[in-house]
Amino acid sequence: MLKFNKETINLPTSYTEKTYSFTSSGDVIIPDSKDDIKTILFVDCVPTLEDTIINLGQITITGNAEYNILYAPEGDTQKLIRISTSIPYKSSFDVPNVNSDSNIYISLSPKTIDSKILNGRKINLSSVINVGVSFFNKSETQYIKDVNSEELIEELHETTSINTFIGKDEKKTTVKDTVMLPTSLPNIDSIIKYETCITNKENVVSDDKIIFKGDLNIKIFYVAENDDKIYSFNSVIPFSDFAHIDGIDSDSIITTKSKVNSLSLKILPDSDDLPRVIEFDSQILSIICAFSNTKIDVIRDLYCTKKALLPQAKKVTFNIISPEETSNIMLREIIDIPDEENISIISAFGRPKEIKIEECENGFILKGNINISIIYKLSNGFINTVSTDIPIEHIIDSNINTVSEVYIENIEATQNEIGKIDLKINISFLGNMITNSAVELLDDVTESENLKEKKSGLTIYFVKPSDTYWNIAKKFNTTIEKIKELNNIDDNDKLIVGKPIVV
Repeated sequence: MLKFNKETINLPTSYTEKTYSFTSSGDVIIPDSKDDIKTILFVDCVPTLEDTIINLGQITITGNAEYNILYAPEGDTQKLIRISTSIPYKSSFDVPNVNSDSNIYISLSPKTIDSKILNGRKINLSSVINVGVSFFNKSETQYIKDVNSEELIEELHETTSINTFIGKDEKKTTVKDTVMLPTSLPNIDSIIKYETCITNKENVVSDDKIIFKGDLNIKIFYVAENDDKIYSFNSVIPFSDFAHIDGIDSDSIITTKSKVNSLSLKILPDSDDLPRVIEFDSQILSIICAFSNTKIDVIRDLYCTKKALLPQAKKVTFNIISPEETSNIMLREIIDIPDEENISIISAFGRPKEIKIEECENGFILKGNINISIIYKLSNGFINTVSTDIPIEHIIDSNINTVSEVYIENIEATQNEIGKIDLKINISFLGNMITNSAVELLDDVTESENLKEKKSGLTIYFVKPSDTYWNIAKKFNTTIEKIKELNNIDDNDKLIVGKPIVV
């Protein structure tokens, strides 16, 4: 009777990336303290995620779409006014193969942003928001490590490497700080918009914990009192936290995806009671996964000299997920503007749109668009705006085939020619290399009803080019040890093609 020793391993399987979308819309009323609207110059939408509910085959998300509107008022051509509103949303998507145990990462980005002036005191806002869903499932897989029997069974073992999943943790880290304006900048009247990204991420395993850290980069755009310029400044806030995953060690492979889940800004007075201090209160959501490059001993073949055995193997496919990497792109583009005169550029904003990675002949290519909005002033004092999409098609030279985040580090806009603006854009993106691998694992062994009889006598066999000790022993229903004994072969001796051996 056959008895098995079995081993259980956890494999990351069925990695999936899909994009869904929903529409956020609503009206915003101009506060009584603000002037009537004449022209909308810029609208920004920052979707935030508050809650995620995962059921079998479905994901439901709730949160807010935060809109910032910059407009020029009636009767004052040199004034910039900003208002904001938050529109709640709730949306559900059918996601095949997802379940409550799936390891999931969700990213939100506006695909389109539209605005319409309903009257001097009311604006309609609408945005199609893309929801990027990436996830993999954990699969518990059993395989036969050893076979025990009353009869002697010959086993051919092989050591192979697999990528096992250890576990995950999810942390929400609160990051608070206050920042003083640089002395070279004027006082703050109103914040126009903000941009965030997380850089310099690191992981360290210590005392069964994962210490992860990074820098929260915040870029603030604001207007000063009685000024038609838009100023900006950067602030970097370090943060750190720890995650706990059972079974990790210093050799574990750690992947961390962090994103700004929410951010609130407050303008505070300095010691002279001037509006020169900004208080940040943010929440960073981090999803930490731990993997192990594990070597396992698997049975590649087996037979019994007295019984016929029927081994059954199964092919198991799993994902190999590398730690996150960062890559950079420099774009340069000349765009047309409708005004044929010298202009004064007030500010340039940008946002990534539908960025994806595709496989190509030379590796992988990053594709998508960067939406650019430029606000500028004419010689008569009027303020105008132009918006355009700049396509991206960039061969990736780093170890990335899936993208998790794209952010614009800097935009430089200059007018070197009438009717045109020269743009230089510095873009960074983060992602992983995710590949598939497979392993053959012994799943079952049964005994055949046909008994295997050992032939009597000795046979002279001439070694062929493809022969090994194993396949010769199996072919003649003997053992490797018996062949070496009959032929006075040492353990280190190799087979010689054409040489006769006794079996």
